[in-house]
Amino acid sequence: MPVESSNKQRTALRKKVTNKEELIKYLNAHPDSELPFVEVCWEDAVRKCKENEGKQDRETFKVVIDEDGIQHKKRTGVTKFVTDPCRKYFQLISLKSYSNIGLALKKEEQDKYDSEREMFKIYTNKEEEMKIDGDEILSWLELFSPDMKEYLKRRYYKYYDTYDINDGADRVALKRLLSLEAEAYGIDVDRAQGKKININDEKKVNEMIQSTLESLKWTKKQRSAREDMAKNRFTVWMDGMAEQGEFKPNKKEYPKDEVDYILEQIMENTRKVVS
Repeated sequence: MPVESSNKQRTALRKKVTNKEELIKYLNAHPDSELPFVEVCWEDAVRKCKENEGKQDRETFKVVIDEDGIQHKKRTGVTKFVTDPCRKYFQLISLKSYSNIGLALKKEEQDKYDSEREMFKIYTNKEEEMKIDGDEILSWLELFSPDMKEYLKRRYYKYYDTYDINDGADRVALKRLLSLEAEAYGIDVDRAQGKKININDEKKVNEMIQSTLESLKWTKKQRSAREDMAKNRFTVWMDGMAEQGEFKPNKKEYPKDEVDYILEQIMENTRKVVS
């Protein structure tokens, strides 16, 4: 899609946003073209709009000189004081002080996603072994659509990577937690597809996820799977050093440069003088 057309489409979508909830939904649904929601930017937008209430639009002029050398004031436009917080938000987020915050949040989200993907790979290598051991949750996840299944597996592995989850009641609770995660993911998918979302339903699901986690009181692991893997690599390296003896780096050969030739010449002249 041409850039101009894309910008027009984004402007049109922005105009449909009328409150904070819709703003957050819109930003979350368009991560490729918009920065994540920045709370301080919203707060400043609301404050500035309140300050602008009651202010009259102000015409702007510039001085021009006609052919007779007489000065005239020429109207160049109108300064409108924005009172819509959503519109003001989009104005402010283009400023570097706010966009830098948005970029930092976006990087944080990407780092979190990359971390989950790395952990996903680690646990995927163990998946067949876990199925052999009769992991009914992994079998249950096979019933979902491919996108939902991958998302729920990432969440499943994330919980296993973070907490000590025992058999029995803990796993029943984990399955219930993943069911709630599936509902929350479905709401996000509907939002991304432009479908109408019930904010109260979304809020209720998120509150249930949070309250379920708090009630479980799972113990956090001392070390994650990624840290175990890193430790294992270090252990292998140390064992190799113990077997092979003192660590000796590979010898590197560097081509001679002009300085080397000058030094050789100096040494040669010194030897001639001494001899």
